[in-house]
Amino acid sequence: MSNNNLPDKVFQTWEKWLEVNKKRCHLHFDLEGGSILNHVDMSMKSANNTVNRIVNDLPNQFKPRRILEIGASVGFNSIALAEYYSYAEVFSVEPDKEAVGVAEAMANHLSINYKPIVGVGEKLNFPNGYFDLIVCHTVIEHVNDVSEVIREMARVLSPGGYIHLDAPNYMWPYEPHLAIWCLPMLGKQLVRVFAVIQGKRKELWYIEHLKFVTPYYLERQYKDNGLKWENRVVSKLLNSIEGDAQIVRYRKTAKVVKSLGKIAFIQNILLLIIRLGLYPSVMYTVKK
Repeated sequence: MSNNNLPDKVFQTWEKWLEVNKKRCHLHFDLEGGSILNHVDMSMKSANNTVNRIVNDLPNQFKPRRILEIGASVGFNSIALAEYYSYAEVFSVEPDKEAVGVAEAMANHLSINYKPIVGVGEKLNFPNGYFDLIVCHTVIEHVNDVSEVIREMARVLSPGGYIHLDAPNYMWPYEPHLAIWCLPMLGKQLVRVFAVIQGKRKELWYIEHLKFVTPYYLERQYKDNGLKWENRVVSKLLNSIEGDAQIVRYRKTAKVVKSLGKIAFIQNILLLIIRLGLYPSVMYTVKK
């Protein structure tokens, strides 16, 4: 994707979204690189890296015909998916209509097979089994009803299709949106106390917006909907203990885990930590 000559219409949709965005619950949004052009360029590079990670997590022979992204915002990941899987139809749902306007303007400019739609994950207006791949990254913790979103994803997923889901893990003692250390598993009231202690009193309202998802809760939802899953964090951590893999997202963590994993006593502690779900993010590949 070349971003050097974005037409006026695309700039106008960006400017409209940025103006509205200031009044909404985007806590720490800033244009990467300080301008729309730089932001688009840097965000597309990040989206391409995300798509490469998705592709690497899926079987080599997997060729999705229809792809859906849940909570696409302005559509960078969906654009990258449409460019990588150029033969596929790519859709996204996003409740922010101005963000959808940006995604639509960019898709038209690039002439790619991508259709962004205003909508929510709790009500996907698609037939049963319509999509071969569903992407849901750092979104499931923001929805109104986590179980309903997973139920809907399972409904519109085709047999043999995959969901690629990433989110914060609220078993981990850190809340990434407010950037505070806390104990989310003990409830929002205690998180509010930690937020005040760490100088985030003005951002307390945002806590109500969050759903504190955990590996245990998500895996119960997968099971209830007849889905099979791979916990990619656990797989990569276990492989790192054995010295067989690197965790690209947590490169320093991987080195520490690999080193400590050579000590039997420490290895048992690490295995216990993994089984307790004490890691920063949930990353799943889910199959129907």
